[in-house]
Amino acid sequence: MHEHALITGGCGFVGSFLAIALREAGLCRNVTALDNLHRRGSELNLARLKRAGVGFVHGDIRCAEDLAPFAGAADLVVECSAEPSAQAGYGSSPEYLIQSNLTGCFHCLEIARRSKADFLFLSTSRVYPYRLLNSLSFEETDTRFRLTARQELPGASEHGVSERFPLDGARSLYGMTKLAAELMGAKKAIDLSRVRQLKGKQQQLKQSERKSCRGRKKPPSRNGPCIAVCLRETRRFGDIIWLCNACFHRSQAFVRYAISAPSLRSE
Repeated sequence: MHEHALITGGCGFVGSFLAIALREAGLCRNVTALDNLHRRGSELNLARLKRAGVGFVHGDIRCAEDLAPFAGAADLVVECSAEPSAQAGYGSSPEYLIQSNLTGCFHCLEIARRSKADFLFLSTSRVYPYRLLNSLSFEETDTRFRLTARQELPGASEHGVSERFPLDGARSLYGMTKLAAELMGAKKAIDLSRVRQLKGKQQQLKQSERKSCRGRKKPPSRNGPCIAVCLRETRRFGDIIWLCNACFHRSQAFVRYAISAPSLRSE
């Protein structure tokens, strides 16, 4: 069990669910959500976090001073904070995107290093290049585009895209920053998987994101659920990775469950 988990971006869609799940699963004695509340609607999760016994700190990972109080205090850092829009930086300055997703991630890694804390980093399927994804073979069904079993590129199958998929090529600025953040922690990585687009209760979409989702069939699955980077190997960290995987697959209704329950691993 971890003594104190720091969830950056803890008022976001994924961060708030993970913070509550860590508490309910009994994996952390104390859980603190740090968030700058920049994304509209994130403040609506404050009441849920409070009811679950999760502490809140109004802070910004772009400012190292906001994270300084957690140096030596947190033994688990879960980095959920990001500017998550694939459209970010187009038509306007990418400064906030770069500062949040790159500089902010470095500050979180530095706090984990100084604290000798476990570190869990959530990346994205947006790291995969557009051209290669568009070249995949798929079939159109009534409700979605489904990848076929036979694919020419490594890491691609009817099940989606794995981490063996090539990374050479152009991607969004958002995908670029998340891939660069992965590389910052690459030497410490013990597990790697990338979050695909997540939807569920309590998610707050920007108006532009709502418009982009209308009238479209569901795209082929691009794999899930998280990338894990650990600054020290411990047996208990495997439970955290599995917890996050289970949370993402059950993201619409996060029910209580036991970490040791094998029946949930296949759900």
